[in-house]
Amino acid sequence: MRRYFKRFIPQFRTGSRVYSVVFTVILFLVATASYTHAGTINVPKDYKTIQEAVDLAAAGDTILVAPGTYIENIYVIKKITLQSVQGYKNTIIKAKLPSASVITIEGVDGFVLSGFTLIDSKHAGVHLRRVTGSTITECYVKNNMMGIYLEYSSKNEISKNYATQNADGINLYYSYRNNLIANESYSNKEKGIVLYASNGNTLTENQATSNVWDGITIWNSKKNLLRSNVAVGNTYAIVINNDENELIDNRTMRRLYYVLPIVLIYLALVLYNLEKRLFRYIYKVKPKGVGPQRWQK
Repeated sequence: MRRYFKRFIPQFRTGSRVYSVVFTVILFLVATASYTHAGTINVPKDYKTIQEAVDLAAAGDTILVAPGTYIENIYVIKKITLQSVQGYKNTIIKAKLPSASVITIEGVDGFVLSGFTLIDSKHAGVHLRRVTGSTITECYVKNNMMGIYLEYSSKNEISKNYATQNADGINLYYSYRNNLIANESYSNKEKGIVLYASNGNTLTENQATSNVWDGITIWNSKKNLLRSNVAVGNTYAIVINNDENELIDNRTMRRLYYVLPIVLIYLALVLYNLEKRLFRYIYKVKPKGVGPQRWQK
């Protein structure tokens, strides 16, 4: 019995060492797997298309897109960062299917989009649907139905984007507590920035200029804060259909106000020229029955 006991003790200790080694290896593999999930994917080096990279990315990954023009529609349903390497001037995504948005993000918390030109969609350049806590920044959206479109989305940051030649530059629909910061929405075919049935949003230092109709429209919305925005050169500057919003230090001027002085100056010049010609005509004509020679040529 004593010999068996002695033999048993070293065997148990050896087994413990084996178990310890196995446990350490498992921990290492788990840690390594967790680390690789927050990886970086390069397009087109690793995958030819952005959509393929999105499909194969894990939550938390960053997709870096090299300069070029990519013709595709992108659909995102996971928390990733989609970023261009050299900014929106060099990285263009054109809608392959015009009836769909160039980029659609749906049901995601914590998505980041940065540094792309998004063009030629009959829906939206970028469409956030039921998205929270996400960021759209430094993008240039052009020639879409809506440049940046938030639908049923909340607590997102839309900052430093450019929206031009869309129907509406930036449009929020039933979206709450979003921050719009330092965007430029100009020369759009309808409105610069639109909030419809969207409450508790903050608009700060945005520029909505030279749009065909409204610079900023707040419709059926309340408890929004508009601070230090510029809305000039539009048919209407800021249009709001209720008093439950707060406006602080915004600069506004309708297109008529700065066109009117130019029109008045033009009319004054026309009248001056007419008056000048009229006087010349009067003093060149010889009145009947009036002598001296000063009336003659």
